[in-house]
Amino acid sequence: MAITLGILFLVALFLAWKFNQILGTKTGFTPELSSGEPSSAEGSESGDNFAGSLDADVPAPFDDSLIANGADADTVKEGLSEVTNAIDSFEPKSFSQDAKAAFDFIMTAFADGDRDTLSSLVSKEIYDAFDSAIQAREDAGQELRFSILTEPKVSFTGAEVDRGIAYVSVQIETEQTSATLDAEGNNVSGDLAGAQKVVNRWMFSKSASSNDPTWTLVSTAA
Repeated sequence: MAITLGILFLVALFLAWKFNQILGTKTGFTPELSSGEPSSAEGSESGDNFAGSLDADVPAPFDDSLIANGADADTVKEGLSEVTNAIDSFEPKSFSQDAKAAFDFIMTAFADGDRDTLSSLVSKEIYDAFDSAIQAREDAGQELRFSILTEPKVSFTGAEVDRGIAYVSVQIETEQTSATLDAEGNNVSGDLAGAQKVVNRWMFSKSASSNDPTWTLVSTAA
């Protein structure tokens, strides 16, 4: 699951969105089960702990709108079903909401140069890429500023269980502005006044047999 060569450029474009959800304190993020109503990410309520299991007698209907445009819907559904069967606590809609929170924490940590937070949320390979970009920014005396204009849209592009490891891939679309400024506040790149659409593809993983509910960001792509 190699990181694309363009990640050091792409990370400068990714923006954060505040959802007030809690990520796992171990490596990765810990989703929460949806109670069937909007999550705290939508400003209404927080869900139950993701480590709990779904009521087997009342299966949650799958929302086809959660599948990314262009993705093979049947393949994605089959993969998500495979993950659901392997991990009782997995529920696609809840996971998609919590992926927004993971996006928030990870990209906020990147913009702030918060290496401690990043190291607890992503794989070593992803961390090394973020760390290199942060170091280059610090060496140049620059800072990243950004603004999210619309709520990120998260949709599934794939899922599978391979040799006991569950993988879930999502597409995250945002409308945002971003710019890199020098120490004097002069614009180096980007445009805080001009909105742009950014599409980010992330993959998360966790051991299907582990009781630890945390998921780890293991791959990024444009």
